[in-house]
Amino acid sequence: MTRTAMACAIVVSCAGATASAQTFLDRSNWVTAAGGAITTPDYAAFAPVDFEPGTPFDMGGFFHVTANGGSTGDADLNTVPNFVFDFSPGDLSSVTFTFETEITAFAGLWSNTFVQDGFAVTTGNGNTYDLGALGGGAPSAVFVGIVEATAFSTVTFHTAGPGGDDFVFFREFEFAYVPAPASAGLLALGAVVGVRRRR
Repeated sequence: MTRTAMACAIVVSCAGATASAQTFLDRSNWVTAAGGAITTPDYAAFAPVDFEPGTPFDMGGFFHVTANGGSTGDADLNTVPNFVFDFSPGDLSSVTFTFETEITAFAGLWSNTFVQDGFAVTTGNGNTYDLGALGGGAPSAVFVGIVEATAFSTVTFHTAGPGGDDFVFFREFEFAYVPAPASAGLLALGAVVGVRRRR
């Protein structure tokens, strides 16, 4: 399956998801569905780091990364820079990104380097997306974007099934914050003023 053939929005296996919870394999469609300004931190500006298990690590005020279970080195940001997650039984169980400001859209480039028993992402709304169901197994370095109608503040990466080793990496995470009420109000006011001026 070519990347062009996958350039569409699809609804994947989502536990508890509504029709408005979608994943995208094409960035332009994801940006349109996100409907807001997209934030892409400069990950190259961060020094490589091994995420200490159980200790939230501040990624420049954008979000915190917490490795659950595992040992130092099982979850890290390397020099490329890639976020590398090495899941294994009795070791790293999940990695959670916690945003201080709620978001409605989240995306990244995923490489399913060694996925043996499934790999999934769960948002704070309780929606779980089985990335292995994307594009016939989600080929290397494919864009994966999530958009939900209800805001959320956490994104958790985890294996979709018990046992097995799953080694994956992500890069270029992007997200869209929920518009501030004041900003939304100003935009609405600007639209009304624009209409009145044209009259």
